[in-house]
Amino acid sequence: INAEYMGGCKDADAAVLLLEARADVDARNVWGDTALICAAAAHETAVCEALIRYAADVNKRSLSGHSALLLAAQANAWDLCQLLLDAKADIAVRTRSGMGLKDVAPNLALQVDAHGALRVAIAGRTCS
Repeated sequence: INAEYMGGCKDADAAVLLLEARADVDARNVWGDTALICAAAAHETAVCEALIRYAADVNKRSLSGHSALLLAAQANAWDLCQLLLDAKADIAVRTRSGMGLKDVAPNLALQVDAHGALRVAIAGRTCS
């Protein structure tokens, strides 16, 4: 089972079936994308949640240096960004060309809540 197939699942239950059948949660496609990177690029939050539950590495990067967090931020998928932050995604990640979170998502702001957790904030609102 390759990363594109699992990451492209539109159904989190299908991804879980693959993972229960011992699919490699961090397998890569020819571009170095993991299933989590593919799912983040497709804005499939439920699939991302399932992959994270099965211990997908949220900080793996594609050959171009993109992480799931960078792709979610670039797409303004704020709830997905929050999910990845809660799973300890690296906020300092940069692509091979040097682009970081503020480059791909200039409206993105991160706030620290009362418990020390990072929260996504956009134009004055905070995602929970």
